[in-house]
Amino acid sequence: KMEERINLTRSLLKTSKREMKLLKEKRLDNWEGKDEKKRMPTMEQLQKRVESRTKMLEKLELSRNTKEALKEVALGTSKIN
Repeated sequence: KMEERINLTRSLLKTSKREMKLLKEKRLDNWEGKDEKKRMPTMEQLQKRVESRTKMLEKLELSRNTKEALKEVALGTSKIN
C-alpha cells in the first residue's frame, strides 16, 4: 500500500514537471487538460505543485524506510525474548 502511494506521487510529480516544461516552451496544445474546460495553470502554481509533491514524496519514502527499520528492530527484540 505504501509503495502504491509512492508510485502515485512520483507519477503526479512527473506530470507536473511535464506541464511546467510545456508551459515554458509555450506548447500549450500538448497540455493534458486542454480538452477540459479548465484554465491553464500559471508557472507559479505549477512550481508550488512540484514543490509540494516533492516534499510529499520525500515524506513517504522516509516513513517507508522508518517502518522497515522498526520492523527489523521488532524482529530482533522478539528473538532475544
